[in-house]
Order: sequence, then C-alpha cells, then structure tokens
Amino acid sequence: MFKDALAEVPYEKSVLIYKENDKYGIINYQGKKITGAIYDEIESLLYKEGCLVVKQNEKYGIINIKGKKITEIIYDSISADGYYENETKYKNAGFIVGQKQEEGYRYGYINNDGKVLLDIEYNEVQRITEFKSTEGTYLIALKNGQAGVYKNKEQIINHSYEVIDYNKQNELFIVQKNGKSGIFDKNGKEILKLEYDSVLITEESIIAQKDEIKYYYDKKGNEVTKKEKQSYSIAENRDYFITVDENEKYGIKNKEGNIVLENEYSYIEYAYNNYFIILKEGDTKVYDAYNREVIVSGYNALQKIEGKKAIQAILGNNSTVDIFNENMKKTYSMPNASLNNYDKYIKLFSKTDRKYFDEKGNIVENTQIFPELDLYAFQKDGKWGFKDKNESIKVQAIYDMVTEINEYGFAGIKLDEKWGIVNLKGTIITQPIYKIEWKEPEFIGKYCKVNLGYGMTYYTKDLENIE
Repeated sequence: MFKDALAEVPYEKSVLIYKENDKYGIINYQGKKITGAIYDEIESLLYKEGCLVVKQNEKYGIINIKGKKITEIIYDSISADGYYENETKYKNAGFIVGQKQEEGYRYGYINNDGKVLLDIEYNEVQRITEFKSTEGTYLIALKNGQAGVYKNKEQIINHSYEVIDYNKQNELFIVQKNGKSGIFDKNGKEILKLEYDSVLITEESIIAQKDEIKYYYDKKGNEVTKKEKQSYSIAENRDYFITVDENEKYGIKNKEGNIVLENEYSYIEYAYNNYFIILKEGDTKVYDAYNREVIVSGYNALQKIEGKKAIQAILGNNSTVDIFNENMKKTYSMPNASLNNYDKYIKLFSKTDRKYFDEKGNIVENTQIFPELDLYAFQKDGKWGFKDKNESIKVQAIYDMVTEINEYGFAGIKLDEKWGIVNLKGTIITQPIYKIEWKEPEFIGKYCKVNLGYGMTYYTKDLENIE
C-alpha cells in the first residue's frame, strides 16, 4: 500500500511484501526473496514508484524494489519532493527527510541517487519542481525562521528573508522582509535591492513601487526610460502584443506598434489564433484582433481550455457550458455541465448527457477517443445503452445515463436516480440499486471509487453509505 495517501491504484505493482517471524521483506512475483524479513514495516512511497519506505527500530529509510538501500534508516519522516517529468515520470524525484529533535522536527534533503544535499537542520524544505533536473535541484529552505535558496548543495540566496517566492515564467525569486521586496535571478544574483513596497513581474518587465512611485526595470534589473515605461507581453501569436501601462491597465498593439485596443481593460489573455479574452468592469468577452471586433459576449465567464484551441463559456445559474472551437463557432451547449480536460480530448458531461471534443473544440465520437474499447456508450431517444465496434447493441438503450467502460472493464448504468454496474461483455453484474449523487461514478467490479479530495481515493463495496 502507498504510504500516507491513496492513489488511483494504491499499490506498488512490481514486488510483494512477505511476513516471516513477525518481520517483513520483499519478494518478486516468481517467489524469489529480494530481501530477508528484517523490517518492522514496508510501504510504497507516494510519487516515487519503485521506492519503498522501510521501518526498523521506530526509524524510517528508503530501499528500492531490488532491495538496495537508498538512504540510511535513521529518519522519523520521509516524503518524495513531487518532482515529475513526462519522459522519466518520478524517477528524478528526491526525498525530504525529517528527524524529531528537542526543539521540534528538523528537515534535510536527499536526491534520487541517495546523496545528501541538505543536512537535517532546517525548519522546512521544499523543492522548486519547475526546474528541469538537468539544471540542478533547486530548494527553498527555512532555517531559524529565515528562508534561503540552494542549488544542489550550494547556497545561492542567504537565509535572510521571511518569504521567498519563485516566478516560473521569468525564473526569478521574489524575496520579502519587513514589508519590503526585492528580486534575485536563478543564479542568486541580486536584480533589485530589498527596498520596494511591492513588485509586479510581467512577461517583459518588472514594475516596482516605493513610496507610491513606480519604477520600471528590465529582467536584468536595468531601469528603463520613460518612453519605455509600458511593458509588453508577447502573445503566442507574434503579430500582437499585450500591453500593460503604469496604471496596470491592459491593451493590445500589433507588431507594427499600432494600437489595436487602448489600455483600458482590467485584464487581457491571449487565447489562440487572433483571439483574446478581454475583461472590463466585470464583463468578459472574446475579441478578434484581426477584424477588431468583439465576437463572443454575454457570458458569466469565458475560459481558454488549457492546451486546446477551444473556449468554454459559462452562462447563468444552471451552469450551462457552451464550447467554442478554434474558429470561435459554438459547437455544443449543455446545461448543468462539468468539463474535464485530458491530453488529447475534452469531455463535457452532466447527469443526462456527455460529449467529447478534439483539441480544436469540435465534437468527436467516443469510438475515436477510445479506439481500444470493445463496448461503447450510445444514446437513443434520450436513453443510454452500449454498442460494440460493429454497431451491434449489447445493452439496450433503457437507462437514464451510463458511463464509458473504464480501464478495468466496468461501467455504471443509471435508472431512476440509482446506479448499477455492467462489465465489458455487456453483462449486468449489479442492477441499479445504489443512490450515488456523482455524475459519473467509477467502478471496479462491485467496488465504487470514492474521492477523498487532495488526489486521494479508495474503492468500496459499501455503496449504501456513499454520499
């Protein structure tokens, strides 16, 4: 079982624990012992698959699934730092380790190779996970209540500050102490001295205020002239720039420097193509910079769907969601809807409806989204059932709602506000008898997935008590 929290599948998948003489060891699936039964406890470590937390004499350490010791077994607490890369997953994540001392817990840091970067002497340690592992391990650590920054073992910002925040977009550190702010770069070089009442970092410049006077700097800390005191944020479309003036009002200019929108908006965000989301006096609209006209308005909220060329528009108290595609044409409208954004598609769903969209906001069929499935949900005359790849009906469309077959081979079927369960062969294994309020419950056999929040889940067959 994973330590401290429950994941989607909350078990280490490579090895098993065995017990012998009231002690524990690990064994592979062929029955070969990897370690002796020498540990008081063994658990998997959340966000660090392949590493195991072991306990001996009331202390904790880390071994890998081959039985190799990664850290000494001398700590009172161990957690992974949460570092993640798409290719290597959590491989390069390190460990935040703690020991209980007379004055309370103190923490240190060990990298993924087991090398100690920070000794056990800090009130708090956190890794800045935005830096790639090839750039080094950046850590913010508190010592005697003062924050500092380390790159690997080297201290690049002294422990002199109450708060240190990292600005990912510009790779700058904002430091604060006694109500004053300053800025360092990622190498620990001071960009702005600790003397400003506030600092605002835009994509292209820094606006710092002191004694009600605003000063303007480039990203290296050089003050710009009055003529340059309008900061420019380059949109992904290099034909346009989002501008922010000294009053922190937003506008748009084109690449020739001509004004497209005056600086009179509370906020402007680039969407895609020539489209911008603009906000003024609480009213949000979509603006076409090429034709210089508002093309979508009248909604409570407009949001670009992250990583997609599509926008969701939310209207009214019943949370009607409209989807606009890359050409800003409305492709679907769904009342009381929720939206999930996945890598390659978008899912819009309610208690009675579900639609899928591609990365450009156009409707696509579930057969295109899940080509590997043998059974697909379909809707007919307002009712739901299941078909196979050949369009043969396997479960008649008699249900108020169904879910798609999940990776474990099960789906939910809903009738008269109650849920049942069907398997990938179309066999009903539980009739709709469970009252579950969620729009799309997920099942493994007769077990239902329960979300505890903060990414923690478990599965239960005590469905009568699910709220």
